[in-house]
Amino acid sequence: MHSILLGFLLCVPLVSSVALYEQCGGEGYTGLKSCDWPLQCFRRSRWFSSCQVSCPGADWECAGSSASTKAPALASAWGQCGGEGWTGATSCAEYPCYARSRWYSQCRPDCPADWICSTTSTTTAPPTTTTAEPEIIDEEVTDEDVEELELYDPDEYDDEEELETDDFPDPSEVDLDELQKKEEELNGEFEPEEEETRRRRRRNMVRATSCKANGKSGTCISTSSCKGTSIPGFCPGATNIQCCVSSGSGSSGSSKPRGGLCGNYAGSTISSIKGNGNVAYSVVKIKKNHLANPGSYSLGPTKSDNTMTSSTACAFDKMATAAKKSGVTITIASGFRTVARQQYFWNCYLSKRCNGGNLAARPGTSNHGRGVALDLNTNCGKQYGARPSCGGSRVYQWLYKNGHKYGFTRTVKSEPWHWEFRGVGVGRASFS
Repeated sequence: MHSILLGFLLCVPLVSSVALYEQCGGEGYTGLKSCDWPLQCFRRSRWFSSCQVSCPGADWECAGSSASTKAPALASAWGQCGGEGWTGATSCAEYPCYARSRWYSQCRPDCPADWICSTTSTTTAPPTTTTAEPEIIDEEVTDEDVEELELYDPDEYDDEEELETDDFPDPSEVDLDELQKKEEELNGEFEPEEEETRRRRRRNMVRATSCKANGKSGTCISTSSCKGTSIPGFCPGATNIQCCVSSGSGSSGSSKPRGGLCGNYAGSTISSIKGNGNVAYSVVKIKKNHLANPGSYSLGPTKSDNTMTSSTACAFDKMATAAKKSGVTITIASGFRTVARQQYFWNCYLSKRCNGGNLAARPGTSNHGRGVALDLNTNCGKQYGARPSCGGSRVYQWLYKNGHKYGFTRTVKSEPWHWEFRGVGVGRASFS
């Protein structure tokens, strides 16, 4: 029947009408809207309609209208076949149905490397929205899971969004540690790791030591990280590094983690590093398996943001462990940042001679210098609109679903990778 109609169209020239497959409507379209007889103008979307013998498939809006013939039960090649909110066909007439994200699946011959389906076996049945669900599972978090974490205190933060931020590229695309190292080598400023390690100990880090105050054993840590009683005069270093004695304990039998640490970070060495406002913060080294670049582990604090405050470390470890059970690996590209490290980026911004001249927050203003900010491996690029383009990122989807349950939320609209530990009870950012 179709061949007869097409043959008739070739023999009878018509004027002022639209030919087969050509556009006949859509928002902003100003051309002809009448189709060559006996074609009809079928609507695919708000922006496009074209002249067809019949409605092409279930992925066209016309499939649900009275003007169309019965919609096929299978989606056509390259057509949508799934996604949250999708009401059309979920099986394909040709090719498997591959999931790009929670919101979109497509009939296509292969699965691109950055799609969700690339993490599942393509030899089994074609993935659908339901098969992708374990990748973005909504975790049930018990009180026991977060009992050692700080609670969200809205009075501690003036603004939900951090105002003075760095305009660095996605950390999944650029390794700032390696870039800084290469630039300093070219300028003759690079210090070997061994020398940097020795200088670091003398300069601005104080190793945590055990202490004894009033007959009770404790640990020399920052007063802000002490979960018991801070007693001055028994520890070396800055005045805020005091002997922390667990409440009601005269021995090492306390059930509280040392220095507020827990999980894989329990027992880690706590050091004191100066951040924003020249305040000394108690930090621990980020474990190699938690670093996006494990090679950064041995670098000094002015060459890499490879530490976290003890409270942030405890929260991140709980969150990363839960994500791992869902098959999602969360790593850190940038953690606590010293004033000297931020000064390097600030100088690069002013001189345009290093770090690509990218905009950097003034030293002392970035929340990386407070130890609450982490740049994570979301791999979604910058956010320009109302919501990020992170549909293909399993890490981002998991964080969106579960990050706030462990006290993490986004605070920088342009950076989907920038997450901050505000405490359990914080809500999702409006732009996430």
